[in-house]
Amino acid sequence: MSTTPPHTIFDLYEPIIGNPNPLFVNLFHAGIAIFALIVIICICSLLSNTISAPSAPVGTKVPKRDYEALQVTRQPITDVSGYDPSGPMIQYQVATANFGGIYTEDPGLLNPWSGTANPDAARLQVEAGARALTLDIWPDPADSSKPVVCSMMDLTKNGVQSSWLGGGLNRGVSRYSNWNMITRKAAPVGEVIQAAIKAAFSSTVTNQNADPFFLILKLHGAMTIDYLNRLGDIVNAQVHDNGYAMNSVYNACNNQSKMCSAPVNDFINGKAFIIVIPDINPGYNSLPSINTYSGFKDAFLKTKLGEATNYLEQNPNTVFFEPEGIATISLANQPNCIQGGTQQSLAQVGFCVIQPSIGSSVTDNDSLFSTSYTNCLQSGAQFIAVNLFSSKKNDGVLNTFFDPKYFGVHSFRQR
Repeated sequence: MSTTPPHTIFDLYEPIIGNPNPLFVNLFHAGIAIFALIVIICICSLLSNTISAPSAPVGTKVPKRDYEALQVTRQPITDVSGYDPSGPMIQYQVATANFGGIYTEDPGLLNPWSGTANPDAARLQVEAGARALTLDIWPDPADSSKPVVCSMMDLTKNGVQSSWLGGGLNRGVSRYSNWNMITRKAAPVGEVIQAAIKAAFSSTVTNQNADPFFLILKLHGAMTIDYLNRLGDIVNAQVHDNGYAMNSVYNACNNQSKMCSAPVNDFINGKAFIIVIPDINPGYNSLPSINTYSGFKDAFLKTKLGEATNYLEQNPNTVFFEPEGIATISLANQPNCIQGGTQQSLAQVGFCVIQPSIGSSVTDNDSLFSTSYTNCLQSGAQFIAVNLFSSKKNDGVLNTFFDPKYFGVHSFRQR
């Protein structure tokens, strides 16, 4: 039997450079051990961050921003200066929550997550005063027949992945990834809407139960007609079946062209208004063989969700905007609501929504608003979505949001 010891990497040194220095061998082994230890620590940190969400996001039990405790101080729309129930609803700006149904956090080197989807987050956002929630909805990556609330990677905001969106590599890829989820988990849409509706209309400690309430549903990913029907059933179960639906004249967007004159009276006393914004991208089929707004509209309005929808973005850059694109809101390119021969801006015609990206590597408002929040308000848009769970200690946008000169204890302000 051979007694020759096993060969090692250092056997190669002797014929090349002679017998290796024992100090070098020891340093090499120590380096390998340290590297292995670092890898183990990183893996454990990533695993811990994946399994466990951070405790107490801003807005839960944080002094001066304990939304649950402070909801008793909030005041109804009837308390807003100049309130006129017969006046048009579009003349009011609405306190709006970004990342609807998501507790956010700041992603980091060993924490790739932007937050955790949780129905309780929607409850707290409403208790904070949000009378509009932006819910970003995707088919569940684990079961595409189920709609879920989550955040997916915004490919245009990611330095590496943005390189995919050129040279033909963007075929079959929308702006947001359909599989790279950056929230720790997703939450069923029905549970999120249920929590929001209950907080909006059934609270025993707030003065805002009768105020208008808006669900802004942003539809992402590759969908099917069956999926939209299922989502329609979910919305109807929480809104229509509980008596919170708008009057039937608003069904299937039938009153959308007359929104400039729709009175506040139509929106108060337990009414939830449903706005749908499809994420349409040329070259990507949102529905089978459909990648245009007109094609989507025709198919969508025949579904159960289409029937339940009160307002739909039917052309690009008419309802949804990001902060850097707000100049478009002032452009007069709508034929409706011409008063005295004067063409009105988009925000004078109907509803406009401004929302920063939910799929980037930052979640604080000051970083997300490439154009200032006050400039967004000045655009006239009714819904400017802010992250109420920003982890930044002195978030300038939130300070403005809660400033009495803007929303303060109210959830509505005259434009």
